[in-house]
Amino acid sequence: EIVVEDWQIVSGQILDQDVQQVEDGVISKVCGKLATGQCNGFKNAAKSRVVSTPTLYKPYLVQTHDVTHKAKTRDQLLKHILKDKKLMEAKFETQLIAWCTNDGPNGKKMQQLLQDFFDWLIVILCWAHQIDLVVGDFLVIQQTVTKDINHALEVTKWFNNHGTALALLQTGQFLTFEGLFWALILPAITRLTAHYCSILTNLPRYLKLKQPLQICCTQNEDRLIICARLGRNYRRRQGIFVHWFGMSCFGIDWETAIRIQKILKPLAITANVAQASHTHLNHVLLMLGNLACIFTQNLKYDKDLCFGILKSLEKP
Repeated sequence: EIVVEDWQIVSGQILDQDVQQVEDGVISKVCGKLATGQCNGFKNAAKSRVVSTPTLYKPYLVQTHDVTHKAKTRDQLLKHILKDKKLMEAKFETQLIAWCTNDGPNGKKMQQLLQDFFDWLIVILCWAHQIDLVVGDFLVIQQTVTKDINHALEVTKWFNNHGTALALLQTGQFLTFEGLFWALILPAITRLTAHYCSILTNLPRYLKLKQPLQICCTQNEDRLIICARLGRNYRRRQGIFVHWFGMSCFGIDWETAIRIQKILKPLAITANVAQASHTHLNHVLLMLGNLACIFTQNLKYDKDLCFGILKSLEKP
Protein backbone atom coordinates (compact mmCIF):
# COMPACT_ATOMS: atom_id res chain seq x y z
CA GLU A 1 0.00 0.00 0.00
CA ILE A 2 1.31 3.40 -1.02
CA VAL A 3 1.31 5.97 1.76
CA VAL A 4 1.11 9.61 0.67
CA GLU A 5 2.85 11.81 3.21
CA ASP A 6 1.24 14.97 4.56
CA TRP A 7 2.28 18.10 2.65
CA GLN A 8 3.87 19.55 5.77
CA ILE A 9 6.18 16.54 6.02
CA VAL A 10 6.94 16.61 2.27
CA SER A 11 7.74 20.35 2.28
CA GLY A 12 9.61 20.08 5.55
CA GLN A 13 11.70 17.08 6.53
CA ILE A 14 11.68 15.29 3.15
CA LEU A 15 12.44 18.45 1.17
CA ASP A 16 15.25 19.38 3.55
CA GLN A 17 16.79 15.94 3.11
CA ASP A 18 16.62 16.22 -0.68
CA VAL A 19 18.16 19.70 -0.62
CA GLN A 20 20.98 18.46 1.62
CA GLN A 21 21.59 15.54 -0.72
CA VAL A 22 21.81 17.86 -3.75
CA GLU A 23 24.13 20.28 -1.94
CA ASP A 24 26.41 17.44 -0.83
CA GLY A 25 26.57 16.23 -4.41
CA VAL A 26 27.54 19.69 -5.66
CA ILE A 27 30.18 20.11 -2.93
CA SER A 28 31.76 16.77 -3.86
CA LYS A 29 32.16 17.99 -7.45
CA VAL A 30 33.36 21.58 -6.87
CA CYS A 31 35.29 21.40 -3.60
CA GLY A 32 38.82 22.80 -4.00
CA LYS A 33 38.29 23.96 -7.60
CA LEU A 34 38.42 27.36 -9.29
CA ALA A 35 35.03 28.96 -9.90
CA THR A 36 33.42 31.67 -12.02
CA GLY A 37 30.33 33.35 -10.61
CA GLN A 38 27.53 34.61 -12.80
CA CYS A 39 24.37 36.48 -11.85
CA ASN A 40 21.24 37.30 -13.78
CA GLY A 41 17.79 38.63 -13.03
CA PHE A 42 14.47 37.18 -14.14
CA LYS A 43 10.88 36.70 -13.03
CA ASN A 44 9.74 33.38 -11.60
CA ALA A 45 6.34 31.71 -12.06
CA ALA A 46 4.88 33.98 -9.38
CA LYS A 47 6.13 37.07 -11.30
CA SER A 48 8.58 37.87 -8.50
CA ARG A 49 11.87 39.48 -9.55
CA VAL A 50 14.74 37.10 -8.73
CA VAL A 51 18.53 37.33 -8.94
CA SER A 52 20.29 33.96 -9.21
CA THR A 53 23.96 32.92 -9.08
CA PRO A 54 25.25 29.78 -10.82
CA THR A 55 28.96 28.93 -10.68
CA LEU A 56 31.93 26.84 -11.90
CA TYR A 57 32.90 25.14 -15.18
CA LYS A 58 29.53 23.43 -15.20
CA PRO A 59 26.76 25.70 -13.84
CA TYR A 60 25.50 24.89 -10.37
CA LEU A 61 22.91 27.09 -8.70
CA VAL A 62 24.40 28.69 -5.60
CA GLN A 63 21.69 31.06 -4.41
CA THR A 64 18.57 32.97 -5.44
CA HIS A 65 17.43 36.30 -4.03
CA ASP A 66 13.87 37.66 -4.11
CA VAL A 67 14.36 41.33 -4.99
CA THR A 68 10.72 42.16 -5.77
CA HIS A 69 10.46 44.82 -3.10
CA LYS A 70 13.99 46.18 -3.42
CA ALA A 71 15.42 48.87 -5.66
CA LYS A 72 17.39 47.70 -8.70
CA THR A 73 20.68 49.45 -7.97
CA ARG A 74 24.36 48.63 -8.32
CA ASP A 75 24.80 48.64 -4.53
CA GLN A 76 21.95 46.16 -4.05
CA LEU A 77 23.34 43.86 -6.74
CA LEU A 78 26.86 44.10 -5.26
CA LYS A 79 25.46 43.22 -1.84
CA HIS A 80 24.00 39.95 -3.20
CA ILE A 81 27.21 39.12 -5.06
CA LEU A 82 29.41 39.62 -2.00
CA LYS A 83 27.07 37.39 0.01
CA ASP A 84 27.17 34.71 -2.70
CA LYS A 85 30.97 34.95 -2.90
CA LYS A 86 31.25 34.16 0.83
CA LEU A 87 28.83 31.26 0.41
CA MET A 88 30.80 29.84 -2.52
CA GLU A 89 34.06 30.00 -0.58
CA ALA A 90 32.80 28.87 2.84
CA LYS A 91 30.15 26.27 2.05
CA PHE A 92 31.26 24.97 -1.35
CA GLU A 93 35.00 25.52 -0.69
CA THR A 94 35.75 26.96 -4.13
CA GLN A 95 38.21 29.69 -5.09
CA LEU A 96 36.46 32.46 -7.00
CA ILE A 97 38.58 33.87 -9.85
CA ALA A 98 36.03 35.59 -12.13
CA TRP A 99 32.54 37.07 -12.27
CA CYS A 100 30.23 37.42 -15.29
CA THR A 101 27.17 39.60 -15.69
CA ASN A 102 25.38 41.53 -18.43
CA ASP A 103 26.35 45.07 -19.40
CA GLY A 104 23.12 46.79 -18.37
CA PRO A 105 23.23 50.02 -16.34
CA ASN A 106 23.22 48.29 -12.95
CA GLY A 107 25.55 45.52 -14.12
CA LYS A 108 28.08 47.94 -15.58
CA LYS A 109 28.25 50.04 -12.39
CA MET A 110 28.38 46.93 -10.22
CA GLN A 111 31.35 45.62 -12.25
CA GLN A 112 33.29 48.80 -11.43
CA LEU A 113 32.58 48.45 -7.71
CA LEU A 114 33.46 44.75 -7.75
CA GLN A 115 36.77 45.53 -9.45
CA ASP A 116 37.49 48.16 -6.78
CA PHE A 117 36.88 45.61 -4.02
CA PHE A 118 38.91 42.83 -5.66
CA ASP A 119 41.44 44.10 -8.20
CA TRP A 120 42.59 40.53 -8.84
CA LEU A 121 39.14 39.37 -9.93
CA ILE A 122 38.46 38.86 -13.65
CA VAL A 123 35.21 40.66 -14.53
CA ILE A 124 33.70 39.67 -17.89
CA LEU A 125 30.53 40.37 -19.85
CA CYS A 126 27.76 37.95 -20.77
CA TRP A 127 28.28 37.68 -24.52
CA ALA A 128 24.90 36.07 -25.13
CA HIS A 129 23.38 39.34 -23.89
CA GLN A 130 25.85 41.37 -25.95
CA ILE A 131 24.93 39.54 -29.17
CA ASP A 132 21.26 40.10 -28.36
CA LEU A 133 22.03 43.84 -28.20
CA VAL A 134 23.73 43.61 -31.61
CA VAL A 135 20.54 42.10 -33.03
CA GLY A 136 18.60 44.97 -31.47
CA ASP A 137 20.91 47.49 -33.17
CA PHE A 138 20.46 45.63 -36.45
CA LEU A 139 16.65 45.83 -36.20
CA VAL A 140 16.95 49.57 -35.52
CA ILE A 141 18.98 49.94 -38.72
CA GLN A 142 16.40 47.89 -40.66
CA GLN A 143 13.19 49.37 -39.26
CA THR A 144 11.18 48.44 -42.36
CA VAL A 145 12.00 44.80 -41.73
CA THR A 146 10.77 45.08 -38.16
CA LYS A 147 7.50 46.45 -39.51
CA ASP A 148 7.16 43.52 -41.94
CA ILE A 149 7.92 41.00 -39.20
CA ASN A 150 5.32 42.62 -36.93
CA HIS A 151 2.74 42.37 -39.73
CA ALA A 152 3.48 38.66 -40.10
CA LEU A 153 3.22 38.07 -36.34
CA GLU A 154 -0.07 39.99 -36.15
CA VAL A 155 -1.55 37.83 -38.92
CA THR A 156 -0.36 34.70 -37.08
CA LYS A 157 -1.98 35.82 -33.81
CA TRP A 158 -5.23 36.81 -35.54
CA PHE A 159 -5.71 33.52 -37.38
CA ASN A 160 -4.74 31.41 -34.34
CA ASN A 161 -7.33 33.29 -32.24
CA HIS A 162 -10.16 32.87 -34.78
CA GLY A 163 -10.94 29.22 -35.47
CA THR A 164 -13.26 29.78 -38.47
CA ALA A 165 -10.74 32.06 -40.17
CA LEU A 166 -7.98 29.49 -39.53
CA ALA A 167 -10.16 26.79 -41.12
CA LEU A 168 -10.63 28.99 -44.22
CA LEU A 169 -6.84 29.45 -44.46
CA GLN A 170 -6.27 25.70 -44.08
CA THR A 171 -8.80 25.05 -46.86
CA GLY A 172 -6.84 27.41 -49.10
CA GLN A 173 -3.65 25.54 -48.23
CA PHE A 174 -5.26 22.18 -49.01
CA LEU A 175 -6.12 23.43 -52.48
CA THR A 176 -2.72 25.05 -53.06
CA PHE A 177 -0.52 22.27 -51.65
CA GLU A 178 -2.60 19.24 -52.68
CA GLY A 179 -3.88 18.19 -49.27
CA LEU A 180 -1.13 19.62 -47.05
CA PHE A 181 -1.17 22.60 -44.71
CA TRP A 182 1.33 24.35 -42.44
CA ALA A 183 0.57 25.65 -38.94
CA LEU A 184 1.18 29.30 -38.03
CA ILE A 185 3.59 29.31 -35.08
CA LEU A 186 3.89 32.28 -32.74
CA PRO A 187 7.31 32.89 -31.12
CA ALA A 188 7.52 32.44 -27.36
CA ILE A 189 10.11 34.54 -25.53
CA THR A 190 11.82 31.90 -23.39
CA ARG A 191 15.51 32.53 -24.10
CA LEU A 192 17.55 35.43 -25.41
CA THR A 193 17.43 34.16 -28.99
CA ALA A 194 13.87 32.83 -29.04
CA HIS A 195 12.30 35.69 -30.98
CA TYR A 196 14.65 35.95 -33.89
CA CYS A 197 15.29 32.19 -33.99
CA SER A 198 11.53 31.88 -34.46
CA ILE A 199 11.80 34.46 -37.23
CA LEU A 200 14.51 32.36 -38.87
CA THR A 201 12.25 29.32 -38.72
CA ASN A 202 8.98 30.99 -39.67
CA LEU A 203 9.93 33.37 -42.49
CA PRO A 204 10.29 30.56 -45.04
CA ARG A 205 6.91 29.30 -43.82
CA TYR A 206 5.34 32.76 -44.21
CA LEU A 207 6.78 32.95 -47.72
CA LYS A 208 5.29 29.55 -48.51
CA LEU A 209 1.90 30.73 -47.20
CA LYS A 210 1.96 33.99 -49.13
CA GLN A 211 -0.35 32.75 -51.89
CA PRO A 212 -2.88 30.94 -49.61
CA LEU A 213 -3.03 34.01 -47.32
CA GLN A 214 -3.77 36.35 -50.18
CA ILE A 215 -6.33 33.96 -51.71
CA CYS A 216 -8.05 33.59 -48.33
CA CYS A 217 -8.16 37.36 -47.88
CA THR A 218 -9.51 37.97 -51.39
CA GLN A 219 -12.12 35.20 -51.59
CA ASN A 220 -13.42 35.27 -48.01
CA GLU A 221 -13.43 38.95 -47.05
CA ASP A 222 -17.08 38.93 -45.87
CA ARG A 223 -16.64 35.81 -43.75
CA LEU A 224 -13.40 37.13 -42.23
CA ILE A 225 -15.19 40.34 -41.27
CA ILE A 226 -17.83 38.23 -39.49
CA CYS A 227 -15.04 36.30 -37.71
CA ALA A 228 -13.61 39.59 -36.46
CA ARG A 229 -16.80 40.29 -34.42
CA LEU A 230 -16.56 44.02 -34.96
CA GLY A 231 -19.58 44.80 -32.74
CA ARG A 232 -20.49 48.48 -32.25
CA ASN A 233 -19.43 51.08 -34.82
CA TYR A 234 -19.48 48.23 -37.31
CA ARG A 235 -19.00 50.32 -40.46
CA ARG A 236 -16.07 52.33 -39.14
CA ARG A 237 -14.34 49.30 -37.62
CA GLN A 238 -15.01 47.27 -40.77
CA GLY A 239 -12.99 49.77 -42.82
CA ILE A 240 -10.16 49.71 -40.26
CA PHE A 241 -10.13 45.89 -40.20
CA VAL A 242 -10.13 45.52 -44.00
CA HIS A 243 -7.29 48.05 -44.28
CA TRP A 244 -5.22 46.33 -41.56
CA PHE A 245 -5.82 42.86 -42.91
CA GLY A 246 -5.02 43.88 -46.46
CA MET A 247 -1.80 45.61 -45.37
CA SER A 248 -0.80 42.59 -43.29
CA CYS A 249 -1.36 40.04 -46.05
CA PHE A 250 -0.36 42.10 -49.09
CA GLY A 251 1.92 44.80 -47.67
CA ILE A 252 4.76 42.55 -46.45
CA ASP A 253 7.97 42.73 -48.48
CA TRP A 254 8.51 38.98 -48.40
CA GLU A 255 11.73 38.90 -50.42
CA THR A 256 13.37 41.49 -48.19
CA ALA A 257 12.31 39.50 -45.13
CA ILE A 258 14.00 36.38 -46.50
CA ARG A 259 17.16 38.41 -47.22
CA ILE A 260 17.15 39.63 -43.62
CA GLN A 261 16.73 36.05 -42.44
CA LYS A 262 20.09 35.22 -44.01
CA ILE A 263 21.72 38.13 -42.18
CA LEU A 264 20.17 37.15 -38.84
CA LYS A 265 21.28 33.52 -39.11
CA PRO A 266 24.97 33.94 -38.11
CA LEU A 267 23.93 36.23 -35.25
CA ALA A 268 21.41 33.67 -34.00
CA ILE A 269 24.00 30.88 -34.16
CA THR A 270 26.50 33.04 -32.27
CA ALA A 271 23.99 33.88 -29.54
CA ASN A 272 23.01 30.23 -29.13
CA VAL A 273 26.66 29.25 -28.70
CA ALA A 274 27.31 32.16 -26.32
CA GLN A 275 24.48 31.17 -23.97
CA ALA A 276 25.51 27.50 -23.74
CA SER A 277 26.39 26.21 -20.28
CA HIS A 278 29.89 25.10 -21.36
CA THR A 279 30.93 28.19 -23.39
CA HIS A 280 34.45 29.51 -22.71
CA LEU A 281 36.08 32.81 -23.63
CA ASN A 282 38.04 31.15 -26.45
CA HIS A 283 34.68 30.18 -27.99
CA VAL A 284 33.55 33.82 -27.76
CA LEU A 285 36.76 34.99 -29.46
CA LEU A 286 36.26 32.53 -32.34
CA MET A 287 32.61 33.55 -32.74
CA LEU A 288 33.44 37.26 -32.87
CA GLY A 289 36.17 36.59 -35.41
CA ASN A 290 33.72 34.60 -37.51
CA LEU A 291 31.16 37.43 -37.43
CA ALA A 292 33.86 39.95 -38.40
CA CYS A 293 34.77 37.80 -41.41
CA ILE A 294 31.14 37.35 -42.46
CA PHE A 295 30.28 41.05 -42.35
CA THR A 296 33.52 42.30 -43.92
CA GLN A 297 33.98 39.75 -46.72
CA ASN A 298 30.43 38.90 -47.82
CA LEU A 299 29.70 41.24 -50.74
CA LYS A 300 26.01 40.22 -50.85
CA TYR A 301 25.23 42.31 -47.75
CA ASP A 302 24.53 46.03 -47.83
CA LYS A 303 27.69 48.00 -46.88
CA ASP A 304 25.90 50.34 -44.48
CA LEU A 305 24.24 47.38 -42.78
CA CYS A 306 27.56 45.54 -42.36
CA PHE A 307 29.20 48.70 -41.02
CA GLY A 308 26.40 49.12 -38.47
CA ILE A 309 26.71 45.51 -37.24
CA LEU A 310 30.52 45.76 -36.98
CA LYS A 311 30.26 49.02 -35.02
CA SER A 312 27.77 47.36 -32.67
CA LEU A 313 30.16 44.45 -32.11
CA GLU A 314 32.96 46.90 -31.28
CA LYS A 315 30.99 48.68 -28.54
CA PRO A 316 32.89 48.59 -25.24
